[in-house]
Amino acid sequence: MCLIFLITSLFDDDMARRGIKDKRIFWAVALVPLFGPLIYLCLRPSLPETSTYIPEELAST
Repeated sequence: MCLIFLITSLFDDDMARRGIKDKRIFWAVALVPLFGPLIYLCLRPSLPETSTYIPEELAST
């Protein structure tokens, strides 16, 4: 049971990073022990692309 709380906190952080604000999705994942996280991992949207600036001095080395 203690493991479920650890996993749900990770899902909450992951959902925030992906811009999912609907708490019903969080509770559906949290309350269905095995299939909730499995379905979420299969259907979650990808992370938004971010561009990283690399200065020319570092790029050439």
